[in-house]
Amino acid sequence: MEQLKNINSEAAQYVTDAGIERWAPAYSPRKRYKLMSTNIAEAMNNAIKECKELPITGVIDYIKGVLQSWFLDRRTTALKLTTQLTTAADVAIGAKLRAEEAKRAALEAEQKASKEAVDREAAEVSKRISAEASKDEAPGRQMVGSSRTSNAQSKESGANGIEKSQSAGKFYV
Repeated sequence: MEQLKNINSEAAQYVTDAGIERWAPAYSPRKRYKLMSTNIAEAMNNAIKECKELPITGVIDYIKGVLQSWFLDRRTTALKLTTQLTTAADVAIGAKLRAEEAKRAALEAEQKASKEAVDREAAEVSKRISAEASKDEAPGRQMVGSSRTSNAQSKESGANGIEKSQSAGKFYV
């Protein structure tokens, strides 16, 4: 890279901006089938340089064999896929789906915990009310209704035998 900067700094900047994964096969995220170029003519020349001394029929057979092995590799890889997406797309989408699923699970857990807390609080309030009601009830009497009364009022008795408790405002028979 230093040599390129010494020769032409603009070219060095262009190559750097393009990204090393676009021009250096070692850093490429894609499978390039051991080819150094994206130009198909250069790629084929590179692939068949071993057979250039053969007669034309041998060269054609060699090219056919190379292409068949490439297509077989691609087919084998494609048959292993569980979706219609490429491996890279499947990984990217899978990561997003897993993140969304984790968010959804966390939200459901939070909602469940909140509901459980509300249920516990409601149960505690119900227990407190029951305890207060059982304290106010006198033995042998049955509660028939309730009314709000002030502590200043005293026990009232009606003609029908109903007694009103001063503290709780409840009626007992």
